[in-house]
Amino acid sequence: MASIVGYITEVDSLDIEIKRLNTTLRGLRKQKAAAEAFIANYFKSNGLPGGKFRGKEIRLVSKNTRARKSVKDKESDAMSVLRDEGVRDPEGLLERLHEAQRGDEVESYKVRIRKM
Repeated sequence: MASIVGYITEVDSLDIEIKRLNTTLRGLRKQKAAAEAFIANYFKSNGLPGGKFRGKEIRLVSKNTRARKSVKDKESDAMSVLRDEGVRDPEGLLERLHEAQRGDEVESYKVRIRKM
């Protein structure tokens, strides 16, 4: 019985460490994004394509990205496309497509630890 107590304690301490690291990484990612934005603004304002620093090449690369849609917007747009194509039951078809993309249901167990 003592070994199970050790595993429970280990899971608890690992959860605490994971939360701590996630908090640290969130701050570091924000700091990195701010520094990269400053560098990009510097290069743009001075009309530079890039530069070299300590054996590293730094380039300002233009990249087109797409804005993310919410789940509600995705479903609404999919319904519009299906209606435009003449599908009689777009809601049913969309639900069947979502279900087809899911994997088979498999029973699994998860340990849930909560404070009392």
